[in-house]
Amino acid sequence: MILDLFLALVALGGCAFLGYLIGKKTVTNAYESTLNEQERALEETRQEQAGITAQLSRCTRRRAEAERKLADLQARLESFETKATPEPLPSPPPKANGNNAAKQTSQAEVLDRIKAKSSDINFNRIGRSDKHEKDDLKLIKGVGPFIEKKLNALGIYTFEQISRFNQDDETKVNEAIEFFPGRIKRDGWVMQAKVLKDGQAQL
Repeated sequence: MILDLFLALVALGGCAFLGYLIGKKTVTNAYESTLNEQERALEETRQEQAGITAQLSRCTRRRAEAERKLADLQARLESFETKATPEPLPSPPPKANGNNAAKQTSQAEVLDRIKAKSSDINFNRIGRSDKHEKDDLKLIKGVGPFIEKKLNALGIYTFEQISRFNQDDETKVNEAIEFFPGRIKRDGWVMQAKVLKDGQAQL
């Protein structure tokens, strides 16, 4: 009787130990499976990150190339604008019938025409100035010597005034100085003027 009881206890203990081993193996397999899935996910994330990094590098190179091309085009365009206004030609001799040929438009006439448009500009908001407070507006990229004269004729002399332009001011000034449509906005005059103004304030 005691022997049978002992054998039964041994059998139960063996079953319990066997169950423990089976359970432990199952947990270990589940852990390894989860770990493998996490490693695969991590590898996929690394590959995706590498792809995004390569894409970003390509975009950066393309942007740098586009900026170089834009700078070259702007320089060529400014050179063309500087040469675009011809020197006034001498007046032809009067004809026998008394009719004079039309004179070529001189820079002075252009500036007078622009000056007449100054009433379209909101100087109450951007501020007023004169030649005694004049900044070197040619420091703004896109402003050549004649464009500077046009701005002065319109009543715009300082970086401070240009830095206060809003979209409506850009459009009106662009039209008043007979500039290429949208050129002031594309060249970023407002931001350039703010930087130049802040640089003067620090001196």
